[in-house]
Amino acid sequence: MRGRPRHRNRTAGAGDLTLGGAIANAEAVFLAPLLLQGYNLVIPDTEGQTADFAAGPEYAFTTLDSIRAATRSAETGMDSDTAIALMGYSGGAIATNWAAALAPGYAPEVNGKLVGFAEGGLLVDPAHNLKYVDGSLVWSGVIPMAVIGVFPFLRHRPQALPE
Repeated sequence: MRGRPRHRNRTAGAGDLTLGGAIANAEAVFLAPLLLQGYNLVIPDTEGQTADFAAGPEYAFTTLDSIRAATRSAETGMDSDTAIALMGYSGGAIATNWAAALAPGYAPEVNGKLVGFAEGGLLVDPAHNLKYVDGSLVWSGVIPMAVIGVFPFLRHRPQALPE
C-alpha cells in the first residue's frame, strides 16, 4: 500500500497486543537483567531482510556482521577489545551455533573476542520432529518454511558452507 509505513511502533503497552509483540515483550524479561548489570546487547534480525527461515549460515553472517557494526560504532560503548558472548534460543540457537562455527573463517576479528556460547531449544532429532509435524495443523508449515528459507541462501552463497 503506497504511503503506508512498513513498520510501526510497538503498542503492546496500549493494549494492541499481537503474538509477535508478546514474544518480544517476553524476551525483554530475560534481557532486562543483563542490561541492568551493565552488559551491552546486540540483537540482530537473524532472518535478514528476506526472512530466510532456518538458513543457518545466513543467520551467522547477519549475527557476525551486527557484532562487527556494533564494535565499530562509538555510540554503542563497544569497541574492538569488547569480549563477546553469544546466546540464543530456538531460531536464535540456530544463529548462535552457526555464528560460532563460521566465525573463524568469516569474521576472525570477532572470533578472537568470543568468550562463550549458550544455546537452548535446539533441534536435536530432525526425524522425530518430522513425525510430529506430519499432519499437524499448527506445525506442518514449518517444513515448507524451512525449505523456502534455506534454498535461496544456498543458491546465492554455496561457498559459505563448511567443507
